[in-house]
Amino acid sequence: MSSERLKRFGRQLLYASLLILTAYGAVTVLLKHADKDAGAWVDSVLPKILSNWDDRVLAKEAHSEFQRVTPPQKLTTYFTACRSQLGSLVRCGSCKGTLTARYDPGKGITVWGFYISHAGFVNGSANIRVDVVREFGRWWILGFQVNDISYLKERNVASTNMVPHSDPTKFFADTLQLQSNPSH
Repeated sequence: MSSERLKRFGRQLLYASLLILTAYGAVTVLLKHADKDAGAWVDSVLPKILSNWDDRVLAKEAHSEFQRVTPPQKLTTYFTACRSQLGSLVRCGSCKGTLTARYDPGKGITVWGFYISHAGFVNGSANIRVDVVREFGRWWILGFQVNDISYLKERNVASTNMVPHSDPTKFFADTLQLQSNPSH
């Protein structure tokens, strides 16, 4: 290779590196801002849902895919079981979670993730997991899961599956997963 070709290759490599670093920085800033925004949104909507185990509030905030795979009667039954098992909300802690972003040439950037909040109820406590996705300029609930801690401790269950969904286009078939057994 000639010296001129080497210099040109070096410049192209430098430009490509700068482009990659700039893109990485932009995504990092986007996710940091989106994380604060999503966390604040979950912190504001979760007490509204849990205060009276109001499935209508959840349905209003639910993504269309959540609504598609979750019949309203199933949601009502699920919330009735939670209300029966845990009782009324006493306190709802701030959520903690993580977001992921993906670029799709046809759709643009999709941001999704999950947040977990510890909530205390009259009859026990639970970790509430809320899966979220940003679409049409706002956050939507993509999944909702209640892990009744007192039930899990009673049965010596060390942990439950809290792995986020790696691909928002592959929604889980059964969005509602009640980890406690309301009949006990």
